[in-house]
Amino acid sequence: MDGALQVDFENQRVTVDGRPVDLTPLEWRVVERLANEAGRAVARAEIAQLIGGDAGVASDNAVAVHLYNLRRKLGRHAIETIRGRGFRLKL
Repeated sequence: MDGALQVDFENQRVTVDGRPVDLTPLEWRVVERLANEAGRAVARAEIAQLIGGDAGVASDNAVAVHLYNLRRKLGRHAIETIRGRGFRLKL
């Protein structure tokens, strides 16, 4: 599933090659943050805070698991790892 990725902010929906992708509310928040920062790497710490929410900062393992699940749903190359800086969504 490494096709054309589109993020519809108004309807909180993501499609890959025109097919809707079923995301959890937390996955949507991560994709939304990455898409809002298009062209800029989002630091792991920012994603950890987003995932942790009111409970606090999520562990590195939790971040890795969420990113793995998103890559599985969006395509393995949809989220680029920028060593030492963070992650970037490839739209």
